Order: sequence, then C-alpha cells, then structure tokens
Amino acid sequence: MTDEHDEQENDIDITGNVEGQNINIGGGTQHIHMSPSQTDKPTAEHNLPIFISYARHDGREIAADLRQKLENLGFTIWQDVVAMEGGEKWWTQIKEAIEGSVIMVLLLTDAALESGVVHDEWIHARTVGTHIMPITQNDAIFSIAPKWIGKVDVFILDEAHPDYDIAWTRFIKQLNIPPERTPRPLRCRI
Repeated sequence: MTDEHDEQENDIDITGNVEGQNINIGGGTQHIHMSPSQTDKPTAEHNLPIFISYARHDGREIAADLRQKLENLGFTIWQDVVAMEGGEKWWTQIKEAIEGSVIMVLLLTDAALESGVVHDEWIHARTVGTHIMPITQNDAIFSIAPKWIGKVDVFILDEAHPDYDIAWTRFIKQLNIPPERTPRPLRCRI
C-alpha cells in the first residue's frame, strides 16, 4: 500500500520576495536562499513614462528592440511610432510626451547627432527638467558627439561589449530611480 503523501510531487510554487525567509513546508521550516540570478533580475519599479529619443535613419531597430525589452520588464515607454496620434501636430505631441516623462533615453547614433529633431528633443528635455540618460551601441560615437556628452555617463548597451551585463543592470536600476525634475534653461550669450 502506498502512502498518499509519498506520491505527491515536491514542486512548490512560491510568489513574492522570499529571499532570506523561513517558510513552513510540509510541517518543517526551510530557510530560502536564492542565487543572484534569481533575485537580481531587474524589473520596473514604477509605471511613469520613459521617452525614447532616436533618429529613425539608423536607430529605428535599436529603439524598437529597446522599447520591447523595457516593456517586457514592466516599464511604460513613449516612442513616436507607437504613441503618436494621427491627425495631431507631431511636435506638440513630442513636447507633451517629454514633459510627461520622468526620463528621456537618448539613443546616440551618427544620424541622431545630425538630426535637428533629436537635438530639439534633448534641448526641450533639458529645459523642462526631464532627466536625460544617453545610451549607445557604438563607443566610437564619443569622437563626434557634442562636448556635453563627454561630461555625462553614457550607457554602452552593445550586447557584444564586455561590460554589457553590468551596464544593462545599472541602466535598469537608474531607470527605476528617476531623479527629481531639474529644469536647466539654456544660457545664451548676447
């Protein structure tokens, strides 16, 4: 005769954060320890919009891939090709999206550095205080980028780069902790 208890499967489904917790399983207490790969998987901790600025000429696929990855982690993303309303003024929509976003992810590519629209987007973001987080897949971009790019931390998110995993994890953590809005009007010499 088989004991019904012996035939039960040993799989247990536990949801929520149980790292370091003692859990009563089948009458005995078990201490739960998870490996870093199980506990450090970055996810969105807010649903505040994030704006992706890029040049379609050479950044369309990178921006779409980034949007998909971030949405899969639970972030709310504003990207023109999926969020623009037809029949409405496109620049007004972009400005409102930047103003309503906590962070602008600025995808640095050769075409983005030449784009008047991308330039106007980051100028508007600075003016209204939307935090700008520049990213690139090309670390050679710094030789042609504006001087201010060399003064800020730029995330190199090229999967072939040896520091990709570290950069991606740090990028997600910083997306989760958006800084306070700090408008920085441009200073002009007259």
